[in-house]
Amino acid sequence: MLKKEFDLLVQSSIDVAHVLLVSDDGGSTAEIVRVLSGPAVGDIRSRFLRSSDQSTSEALAVRKLLGYRLPINPQRAKAEWYEIFEGDHSLWEGVSRPYRETILAFLVYFQNEILQRPNETFCFSNGSIGNFFFAGSRMFFQSSDAAIFLFSRVSDIPSESLVLPVISTNDRLTLGCELWDGTII
Repeated sequence: MLKKEFDLLVQSSIDVAHVLLVSDDGGSTAEIVRVLSGPAVGDIRSRFLRSSDQSTSEALAVRKLLGYRLPINPQRAKAEWYEIFEGDHSLWEGVSRPYRETILAFLVYFQNEILQRPNETFCFSNGSIGNFFFAGSRMFFQSSDAAIFLFSRVSDIPSESLVLPVISTNDRLTLGCELWDGTII
């Protein structure tokens, strides 16, 4: 769905189910999958941030942090990642201690997982902090569903909204859904 149509849909109703193919293979998602494996997370992160609360300064600060991309230059990206990871970056301004500690815990877990793979060099170039947070929580919980739940709460999407990932495979894939009234499509 195009961004314009999506924004109109979100404005008209908060009772929305987002069915997303988990097939994003660009940017930091590709690097996360290459080094740490697991499903692609970029599309999920993007949808959460588009649906996130924007009514308070803290909500905007969390959205800005989780939507932030590191510089393209690999050395600058790694240096800036360490500023964020250590809690010293200006992106943390406006983020309260509980949110800060929660987000940092999963960024630390993400960094620890990278360090446990000495034969792989992770490139932080153009990396998405939200993707790193999502990947860290997915690995910690060993569950994409738990990571989706956590990201939905941290980004504060409406509780009536659902984000449903569909794992892409090499096999034939048929999408279907059950509507609230029980109709199966």
